[in-house]
This record gives sequence, C-alpha cells and structure tokens, in this order.
Amino acid sequence: QIVEGGVPVVSHQVQYSLLDERPRGAMAEYCAAQGIGLLCYGTVAGGFLSNAWLGREAPVELGNRSLTKYRLIIDEFGGWDMFQQLLELLQRVALRHGADIASVATRLVLDRPGVAAAIVGATNTAHWTTRCVTSLRSAPGDAAPRARCTRWSVTAKARTGAS
Repeated sequence: QIVEGGVPVVSHQVQYSLLDERPRGAMAEYCAAQGIGLLCYGTVAGGFLSNAWLGREAPVELGNRSLTKYRLIIDEFGGWDMFQQLLELLQRVALRHGADIASVATRLVLDRPGVAAAIVGATNTAHWTTRCVTSLRSAPGDAAPRARCTRWSVTAKARTGAS
C-alpha cells in the first residue's frame, strides 16, 4: 500500500539467510519490479553460520533471545543434522577461497536476486580478522555447492548420499 500510495521506497529490511529464505520468491520479485533493494540482516544467523559451529553438538542452552530465534530457524530448516551438512558444504567452498563459513554464507545471500546489501554485525573485533566478504567472489566451481545450499537440496543430498 505504501508503494502504491506513491511513497518512494528504496530498500526493504528483511531477515534473509541460507537457513531462512522467506524473502525469496514473491517478496524479492515484487521488490525488484518496484526497484526496491533488499537490505538483509541475519545472513549468518547470529553466528550459527560460522566455523565455530561446524562439527559441534546442538546447544542445550543459548545466551540470548536472538540465538534462541536462530536456533528455531535451524529447526525449521530441517534440524541440527541437516544444518551440519550445510556447514560442511559451506566449509568446502570457504577452503577453496581462503575464506570462512560466515563470509561464504553472506556472499551467497548477497548474490541472490534483489539483494542490495547485508547488515553484518560483530560482537567483538575478532570477527573482523577474517577475509572481507566484499573481496570474496563466486568462481565457476562454486555453482554446484551454491545450488546445494538450500533446505531442499541438502535434503536431497542426505537422501541420495550425493556430495
């Protein structure tokens, strides 16, 4: 209604990650048609999409409501085991680029249609010692892992045993 009412809108802030793809599809298409860029937060799911969680057991207690929210999103994605499969896929891409999982996860969201920018938070300065997301570019060999970084393709990989 805002856009139809003539109010100029240049961006729409949405939660968007490889775990939470709700903006994909109709919302992204509408915004693109209106020239509205998606400004994405949650691209690393509160730090869950990082090297720190690769190979770890599911947490029993979480430190804050934000982490609890992202843990619920992991459950909706398909659970902890499927989440670990996604981290393994992201780690393979990260190793090829000398990057980390969080940078790859953010880059993959930035590469989605309609995404104008990502809001990346850091709880301490140590998070800024890794390779900058803006210098990370997808390579031709990343096409298959990038395509597999969705809930449905990780599920298919798990069922078929494909890598």
